[in-house]
Amino acid sequence: GCDSAHYFSDRGDQMLAAAFYGAGTRFLDVSNPKDIRQVGYFLPSDANTWAAYWHGDYVYVADFDRGVDILKFNGSAGSKAVTAPAVDLSTPTKQSPLYRFMCPLPSREPI
Repeated sequence: GCDSAHYFSDRGDQMLAAAFYGAGTRFLDVSNPKDIRQVGYFLPSDANTWAAYWHGDYVYVADFDRGVDILKFNGSAGSKAVTAPAVDLSTPTKQSPLYRFMCPLPSREPI
């Protein structure tokens, strides 16, 4: 899948919620710009995450396939760094008719 970043938002306390398409939503501690750390993630198996926006204590996640996920993240800048599981790249993919090679889409059809 496509693991590049897309829209993100800042909670106002050096915590970002960032959308990473097939790699889901990542929570990043940016308190030290030379050492940005991932302190949380939300990675459903069918992630195609487009945007993640803070609203109070919640993050509204826009996903091309699932619609809207509403998450509550209790971490903060300074939380322990975590690593998300690797994205399974063994699933066959096909090119998006709109984005072409940029973001291959999971495919259940033979390629």
